[in-house]
Amino acid sequence: MGYRIFFFCWALLCAAVTYADSFEDPNELRAQVNAFLLDTLQNEYVGIPPENLEVNASNLDPRLRLSKCLNPLRYEITSPRPYGSNLSVKVNCSGPSPWTIYVPARVDVFAEIVVLARSLERGTVLTQDDVTLMRMNLAQAGFGNIRDTNQVVGMELKRRLEAGEPVRLSHVKQPQVVRKGDRVVLEASTGAVSVVTSATALASGQVGEQIQVRNEKSKRIVDAEIVGPGKVKVHL
Repeated sequence: MGYRIFFFCWALLCAAVTYADSFEDPNELRAQVNAFLLDTLQNEYVGIPPENLEVNASNLDPRLRLSKCLNPLRYEITSPRPYGSNLSVKVNCSGPSPWTIYVPARVDVFAEIVVLARSLERGTVLTQDDVTLMRMNLAQAGFGNIRDTNQVVGMELKRRLEAGEPVRLSHVKQPQVVRKGDRVVLEASTGAVSVVTSATALASGQVGEQIQVRNEKSKRIVDAEIVGPGKVKVHL
């Protein structure tokens, strides 16, 4: 009797092992998809350290019965570029018992993003004390995020931003260094001759822009280029 029980249990064990060897392990397959994504996306997200790239393939149904592939599996990201947070990976087996499945996966990319250190109003010219870096999911940081505080220091906010909010390129502009009604230094030059006088700005503008100014001595209105805070130049 004991011998029959032992033989029966041994037969069940062998059957279970044989059955398991005949099919792909869903957990192992998911791990392979994760490894493929990590390796592939390192070439997509240049400059992103591996620790800032997280992938998570969806759990596969444990009841999934995919024949053990005799050839190396082939993996392919089927989602169009540029890749978003949600991807689809095609896993293909060729051979005597071919099969194909599509595995959904989520990709999260993190980076040090420039955010406001405190809430600021529109028109504020940013200083180093106004901004800081925060590790953030790029999907939450939004398009046009900035990774270097030096890129925004000296820039003017185009709208109010809250503390901790990412500063994007669309949020800032070059500050107006001349405002309408300002008294400015007007330099008029021709060749080696340069004349400096006082003028009144008839419009506001940034460095490099052309505005009209009124010469305070001659009362003549001329077009001048803004060359710095309170300074404009006319090339005669």
